[in-house]
Amino acid sequence: MKKNNLIALTLLLLSGCATLTEGGKKIKIVDPAELSEAKKCEQVAEVNGSAEGEGDTGDRLALVDMKNNAANLGANIVVSKLRSEKTYGWMAPKHTLHGQAFKCPEEQYAKLTNAESL
Repeated sequence: MKKNNLIALTLLLLSGCATLTEGGKKIKIVDPAELSEAKKCEQVAEVNGSAEGEGDTGDRLALVDMKNNAANLGANIVVSKLRSEKTYGWMAPKHTLHGQAFKCPEEQYAKLTNAESL
């Protein structure tokens, strides 16, 4: 019974972290090579995303977290290579992504290529 409760709690925690907010859905991930095209964009802050999960699931959940964090800061793009760092905890590997959040004018935002789309 305790094992089933632990599994249910784990699934509940992971599912709560896996949802993009409305703002997170609008975040474009931009490759650093394209940053020179974003001359009118204002840097907001460094932004991170992290999540526990196996393989691609951990990377995907970390990306969702990073996009939501960037949106909460008022950004509309994140410049990132999308290479996650992995550390190992007691449940599953923890994946962490790093990037720079920017707020770009609408005309500049429209010109930038989204390097990753969920």
